[in-house]
Amino acid sequence: MPLLSALTACDLVGTDEAEVGAVQPASPAVVREVTGYYFNNDDVLTYLHPVRMFEERGLYERSDGSLEVLHADIHNLVIKLHPLVLPDDRDDIKQALVDQALLYGVLKVFTHTEVEWLDIQVSPLSVITGQKQPLVQYAASPKRHIALSRAQATAFLRAYSSARTFSDLVDTDKNWHHLRGADSLIFTDLYYTPEKPSQLAEILSQQYAHK
Repeated sequence: MPLLSALTACDLVGTDEAEVGAVQPASPAVVREVTGYYFNNDDVLTYLHPVRMFEERGLYERSDGSLEVLHADIHNLVIKLHPLVLPDDRDDIKQALVDQALLYGVLKVFTHTEVEWLDIQVSPLSVITGQKQPLVQYAASPKRHIALSRAQATAFLRAYSSARTFSDLVDTDKNWHHLRGADSLIFTDLYYTPEKPSQLAEILSQQYAHK
């Protein structure tokens, strides 16, 4: 039984079962508000708060500066992602990391949140080692900055992959997908195939450059 199905009204409000008689299942709306997420009609984990989606996945977080949230709203999410690089990394490596981060942000936001409009900037976060405490500083380049709607992102996804919806980027057959969501083979191909993230990031930048 999925974890959410086991939640009851007593679990959610802390009421003793003896006080209310038979335990009643909590409504889906109550579960959504308490947990901050739900499973959509395609059984894909969907977060009510985009920032939580990023931070629970651990790749980009506010605590280390790799995630900046300028405006957190499902109608207009404005964020900055900063992949970590070393000062002596080659320029092509920095560009590849920026491109991969851009693609990650677009795909994950529209797959696992209700966001309708995304404004996303990506630039490196340089880690300077060799001191008592590693220093980090934002680099001005390379940089990507795009803005697009869910409809535009869906059109892009359909044009450059076999996916028809963002739910196709999740493998809901995985036994553990209820914890986070397992990436499908389509996502794996888009994100991990060498040079493909850079090709797709360039297309996104040409079509949806922030103005």
